[in-house]
Amino acid sequence: MVTKGALVPGKGKKTDTLYTTTGSGNTIVATVAENIADLWHYRLGHMSQKGMKQLLSRGKLPELKSVDLSTCESCIMGKRKKEYCANHGIRMEKAIPGTPHQNGVAERLNRTINERAKSMRLHVGLPPTFWADAISSAVYLINRRPSVPLDCELPEEVWSRREANLSHLKTFGCLTYVLVDSNARNKLEAKSRKCYFIGYRDKAFGYRFWDDQGRKIIRSRNVIFNEKIIYKNKTSPDVEEAPQKPDFVRLDDLLEVTMHERDVSDMESGSSTSTSIITLLNPGPNFPTAAIHRTTRTICPPQRFSPTLNYILLTDGGEPQS
Repeated sequence: MVTKGALVPGKGKKTDTLYTTTGSGNTIVATVAENIADLWHYRLGHMSQKGMKQLLSRGKLPELKSVDLSTCESCIMGKRKKEYCANHGIRMEKAIPGTPHQNGVAERLNRTINERAKSMRLHVGLPPTFWADAISSAVYLINRRPSVPLDCELPEEVWSRREANLSHLKTFGCLTYVLVDSNARNKLEAKSRKCYFIGYRDKAFGYRFWDDQGRKIIRSRNVIFNEKIIYKNKTSPDVEEAPQKPDFVRLDDLLEVTMHERDVSDMESGSSTSTSIITLLNPGPNFPTAAIHRTTRTICPPQRFSPTLNYILLTDGGEPQS
């Protein structure tokens, strides 16, 4: 017999040299748990309180009188996501790590959104920094297309129970002219600003635009669309072309080079015109040799620098006297 004061936690008998207890195993395990309900909670693999109540009502847990579970730290750390999904009607399906294709519809839909956003962005030539706007616009459009699981109905109509209007859809990345508020401009400034369409607003009717000059996003509904021009077809600001400098060529050098080339080609072909070319390259004494574009005026120094004039000035002034 095992005693602790007046308490007898267990009894046993001696078999040879070994003492064996005859108490129930549940008593030993129960020392870890605060009550019997927590013990069955551990036995059932951390079953929820709702599930344990159903088992208790069916008579599967005769040892329990009520299901009053204490705070289980393991359930908080390990089952919080499961509890959230269960409360919001989300069914969790596990898959083998490294096999995303087992995710089924969700994985294929992510690929559809990604591919559509990529096609929209590459079509208009927007930089990769607009990937979020392309994804948002792709989802907005997918919700307004026929869906096979919904018998080819529009998801937006099924969700809102209202007929979807597609007349406001525009080409992603096209050129637009957004009206500038009268309070943000003076009388001499333009009333519209060139922007590019990058998406729709979430809750209110309107559009989102990218101001390429001001480097900011604008939200407005007073706009004119030009879907014939997209972002990659935009024209850069007009740059004044620098005046081209005239190329001056010396005619005498050009004539000499041209004749020399003709001389070489004729000598290789054995032509009889080489004699006349040599005559032009070596002109006789009677051949005029006037320089082209050169003046024939005689350059003379001015009279005020003449030494005779300086001598006369010295004479009129008189000789210096010592």
